[in-house]
Amino acid sequence: MTEERKIRYSNGAIKEIDLPFLLKKHTVKKKIIGISRVVHSDILGDLERVFVPFEIETYDKETDKTITHPMLVDVITGSMYDKMTGRCLSSTRLRLGD
Repeated sequence: MTEERKIRYSNGAIKEIDLPFLLKKHTVKKKIIGISRVVHSDILGDLERVFVPFEIETYDKETDKTITHPMLVDVITGSMYDKMTGRCLSSTRLRLGD
């Protein structure tokens, strides 16, 4: 029986308890299939990380529509990055590289 679960997030990161359920969707033969990108950190320098795609939905009152925003989620920390701008939603010191 497959359990469909809503992935919860707050403050720009996936909830720790929900991260394994998100990663399970992107795992094949016990290996996470994701996107390898470089993260620029003010303190740690450049870090090579693996990300999985995720979408968040927001409601726009003016247009009365739900808007979907594509994100990338760091498989280690659960931090969410805006896919278009590369900006980290949980830290001002992190951003995706080219």
